[in-house]
Amino acid sequence: MDRIGQQDCKDFFFCLDENRESWTDVFNLFKIKTLSETECSSCGHSSRQKVSGNERTFITLTCPNEEVDMKDYLEDQMNSFNVVEDWRDEDGCGNQAEGRLRTRISNIEDTNYVIFVLERLTRIDERLRIMRTKVNVNQNELVHLMDIEGKFGIFEPIAIIHHSGYVVGQTTQGHYRADVKNNTTRDWFRTSDNDPPENLSAKGLTEMGYIFLYRRVAVEIGAILKSLDEMNRDLVFYEFDELMSSEANWILRVENYSSQEILRCIDKIGKKMINYSLRVNLEVIFLLTVS
Repeated sequence: MDRIGQQDCKDFFFCLDENRESWTDVFNLFKIKTLSETECSSCGHSSRQKVSGNERTFITLTCPNEEVDMKDYLEDQMNSFNVVEDWRDEDGCGNQAEGRLRTRISNIEDTNYVIFVLERLTRIDERLRIMRTKVNVNQNELVHLMDIEGKFGIFEPIAIIHHSGYVVGQTTQGHYRADVKNNTTRDWFRTSDNDPPENLSAKGLTEMGYIFLYRRVAVEIGAILKSLDEMNRDLVFYEFDELMSSEANWILRVENYSSQEILRCIDKIGKKMINYSLRVNLEVIFLLTVS
């Protein structure tokens, strides 16, 4: 394989992908599938990839050039779209227009874990360089990821692998460590084969994350209400008054909802009111409401 530098941690996942038939239990635990589609801005018709042929254990993302919060970066990268100029959908209106290309998880309900790898090691002018952009992860943050059908899942960070080291010629040297959440106490610890675990409650998590492991969590009332508050800012909706009324009624009755009713509600995202707001860069906006 054509890879550069010290890649011990990422090599594990490459090896797992290439030996999936021998390690089916581990591969199936972490496997992720994505689908791509392009929507015509003129008629709204979408041309979608029929079958995902890219089952793998991780998703690679470009390392940002400026300091970011990982939650915001993931939601932007995984839930929004890229603009395709001069797009023509022969199955749609056939007019030349702007296309909106999005690649998303194919089915959020089949996805219990997601691993993201930031491309921190790059080659510039034939020289290797480690990008040291700060990427912030809050210990208790929740990330909302939407799949290709408009369903979303809530994910929490449970492990971050990071590398401290430097470039020597055409390779890297250094040491890998991992910040890991204790499943029982919910405390974070920094682990290393050189040192005993260090509690990170006061210190905070690494800002130099390289590989990030997220786990899907159950839908909680508090998280949904928080999402409703966040999504009400700077939005433009069709049937706005009706949606606001539905939301108000939903909040009044939400404590009596079962998990199945909440998931049914979430399932309606996009079918009821997805709209594109110029004030938020034409990103896909979703609102929880009831019919």
